[in-house]
Amino acid sequence: MKTGTGSKIRGATAPATALLVLALGVAAAQAADATARTRFAASLEGKGAQLLLEFNADNAKPPRLPSELDIPELSDLARAWARLPKRTRLVTTVRNGVAVRLAVHQVGSQTNTEVRVCLHGISSQSENWKYVAGALGDKYDLWLIDLPGCGASDSPNPKSMGPGGYSPAGMGERVLQVLEALQAERPQPARLLIVGHSFGGMIALRMFADDDLHQRHSALLSSVEGLVLFAPCDVFTQSTETWNTVLGLNGFKVFVGNAIGLLPRAMEESLHSAYRNPALVSREQFDQGMHLLAHSQDRAVMQAMLSQAIPWKVFNKTPDHDALHALEAGYKHVAVPCLIAWGHCDETLLLGMGHKLKDDLPDARLVILPETKHWVQLERPRICARLICQFADQVAQGTTTAARSVETLDLQTGETLLAASKNGHEPSIDHQAERPTISPR
Repeated sequence: MKTGTGSKIRGATAPATALLVLALGVAAAQAADATARTRFAASLEGKGAQLLLEFNADNAKPPRLPSELDIPELSDLARAWARLPKRTRLVTTVRNGVAVRLAVHQVGSQTNTEVRVCLHGISSQSENWKYVAGALGDKYDLWLIDLPGCGASDSPNPKSMGPGGYSPAGMGERVLQVLEALQAERPQPARLLIVGHSFGGMIALRMFADDDLHQRHSALLSSVEGLVLFAPCDVFTQSTETWNTVLGLNGFKVFVGNAIGLLPRAMEESLHSAYRNPALVSREQFDQGMHLLAHSQDRAVMQAMLSQAIPWKVFNKTPDHDALHALEAGYKHVAVPCLIAWGHCDETLLLGMGHKLKDDLPDARLVILPETKHWVQLERPRICARLICQFADQVAQGTTTAARSVETLDLQTGETLLAASKNGHEPSIDHQAERPTISPR
């Protein structure tokens, strides 16, 4: 998926340039202390090895990132999250004859008639919704779902999951089974609003757009009143050098990078570049990213999600455009009101994708967040909570803004948020829909 930088892997991986250095510094992994490193350098000819070790010494210092509790913009939300009543359940799902338990973190009293279902993206987990949850408080019940292979959910080897086990449709089917199980436990089905970020937004759209899922789970989907999608991934997305670098990560590269101190520094730099305001990067986010890379099964799941995000032709490894157009045609089934929110500075999925989705979906509108990158729910949790609340209220009252409308949010006043409108649904002409070019992986 496009990063716009071509050199850094978003959120939880190392720059591609660092990986090249890793290959050159394999033997340095055996140097356990400064003395051993000096002997190692002296044993080699030329100044290249010495420069590499000096580079390593400068970068091996562990990053000193603040805790979320020490970041003013996040501390009260983290504390509010900690106070909310919550419990975690494992719900068994079956697809391709493979049983996988998904963790559902139920927040709130679980007696509210309105439930917000939150789906995270790649290299993430449900905990990344905690600041939004803290901002929402007890207004709704929340179901924060860890996707297969993420967080507290089961993490089967991708080879054991069957065809498309970690694809948007495969993940969407399991999410739908979870929602059906939870709805069946209630005296009356809850009114659902599904909230998704990035790949999670792609899954939410696929649950409606996939013909098979739409037909088999129509009863559950009828209880969904709307979608709030933060930078959701479209079926037409880009494969880049960065994407290929992620797919090429292996335990050897991670081990060497960690041993010579490059990986922690690369992780810190990658996280800082992921935020328009780098001061929001917390030690907790850093630890989450390092954990992802340190565990081979988590890396394998991340790579499976990337490689299965869109259909590919088997032999020449190019996108299957016929299949992509078929998936795009399924957008006609997404008949529920949809709010798309996008960071104007998003370098992972460019804003043009938001305009395209706004025009492709039957009842969607786009809100642009200035000075915001891809991790919208982490950079602007209060804004996200407010968008969720306002859109839910407008859906209930039938006063959503016109389909295909575009609005830019004033981050200072917040007064331009989703002004209610009953206008007709004429397509907007503010932006030519963009379809990114997909390069072979």
